[in-house]
Amino acid sequence: MVDEQGHLLGTHKGVYRYTIGQRQGLGVSSSRPYYVKEIRPMSREVVVARREDLYAGAVEADQFNWISGVPPEKEMEALAQVRYRHRASSGRLKVLSPDRVRFVFNRPQWAVTPGQALVCYEGDRVMGGGWIVKGERARPKEGIEF
Repeated sequence: MVDEQGHLLGTHKGVYRYTIGQRQGLGVSSSRPYYVKEIRPMSREVVVARREDLYAGAVEADQFNWISGVPPEKEMEALAQVRYRHRASSGRLKVLSPDRVRFVFNRPQWAVTPGQALVCYEGDRVMGGGWIVKGERARPKEGIEF
């Protein structure tokens, strides 16, 4: 169990026991709680951070499949959903390549994880979806209250 700077905070019994955003059962004592931010199976590291460090202001997704078969020609306002039971969030959708997009959330999203699906909408119409490969940490100036 390490922090973002690589400082050893504790031990664990296998990376498979943890999920991004998990708080309970970490075995790390502190005056403020830690949450799982990243899991590195190859090095067997579980990276923990403070809650505010798990907010994503933007994501990139690849293997994006456009329902119409054609991506939009320019950046546009859209909605994006990253979890099955969560509401779609507004933001800006930019096509990076025919099968890769970047979505900047108007309101940062918590514990967005590589491997999750990103589904984009124009109103209530599904535009397409892909797999999140990268999240960009939200900055306090982006409107999130820590």
